[in-house]
Amino acid sequence: MATITKAVRQTRNVPVSTPLGNRHQPTTIPFAAEGRIRELVFEKHRQGTICHAKHVHALLKDACGLDVHERTVQRHLKRMGFCWLRTKNRPRSLREKAAVRQQRHDYLYEIRRNRQRPPDERYQVVYLDESFLHHHHGGQYSWFSEHDFVERMSGKGRRWCFIHAMQQAGLLAGTLLAFEAKHGTGDYHAQFNWDRFQQWFTEQLLRNVPPRSLIILDRCPFHTVGRDAVVPSQMKKGDLRQWLTERGIAWEEQWLRARLLEEMDKYRDKKPMVERLAEDQGHQVLFLPVHHPELNPIELVWATVKHYCGTIFSNSTSFKEQRQHLEESFERDITPEYCTKVYEHVQHIEERYWTTDLLLDEDIELEDDEGNSC
Repeated sequence: MATITKAVRQTRNVPVSTPLGNRHQPTTIPFAAEGRIRELVFEKHRQGTICHAKHVHALLKDACGLDVHERTVQRHLKRMGFCWLRTKNRPRSLREKAAVRQQRHDYLYEIRRNRQRPPDERYQVVYLDESFLHHHHGGQYSWFSEHDFVERMSGKGRRWCFIHAMQQAGLLAGTLLAFEAKHGTGDYHAQFNWDRFQQWFTEQLLRNVPPRSLIILDRCPFHTVGRDAVVPSQMKKGDLRQWLTERGIAWEEQWLRARLLEEMDKYRDKKPMVERLAEDQGHQVLFLPVHHPELNPIELVWATVKHYCGTIFSNSTSFKEQRQHLEESFERDITPEYCTKVYEHVQHIEERYWTTDLLLDEDIELEDDEGNSC
């Protein structure tokens, strides 16, 4: 209530409600490891071997140095879209949900189709994303002698939140936005909202992207805000009736709340505003499948610039200097050659997913046919 009251006093408008629950709950397992996890599961299935959470736990420990509880691994696998199913021979194994595979395959189909167009009809692919950098972000590895240690400041300190865009030729000039996080808790998603993102999208991104661009971004809530920015599940029965009445949609007195929600969902404009803004200027928008950061090459850019900032950090580095280091790395390390290389890296991952999805779909079809013939 205090947050809403403050927003009304400052803007004279009631802020857009957000869905209940924390969609971006911080996890112990980093998003960067999800590609490795997915490859492990697929490889186990191709070998005819079942895949348990303990296998993923061993991968995280060996490859990432993470020693997390097995139950944490199981919860993260569910977030990624995996579920427990029985194979034909009845051992228990992990298999990706069909909806997740279809969402990924739809994305891969669209981006492959764009690449196969003639050069004069092809859209220029532009990726964007948000991230953050702590003031005390430092490197984790060094040479040590016995009983030696790094005397580092305690705590992570203040944070710089930033958003940027890139294409194969390099980072897009004029699209970097960096600001200090004002909330003390939560990840960087809590620092962004639709108003801030819309302002950056219209004033910085759309003014600097090439003509006929295909803008690729993830599905976080402030990217997918539609014209009807309401959350039906949070509305009262009377509000649902009023919403339908204001739009000339007939409803009946005996309808319960579930029926009103169903009717509202038919007519609610759910098309994201970013698509409308981009299409008005001749661009297209394509959303990444959920939990697939490995398909966004700008994630590798974040890793590179943060590594640079961590290697030169010292206890005398000020908060403003940490931002300067960030901008230095963008200019020094993210060269056109580097961007071309990460684009090619992501395309190899896309091709592997495309092939794997088709193979898995054929295997599932064969299993279904064998089951029906029994």
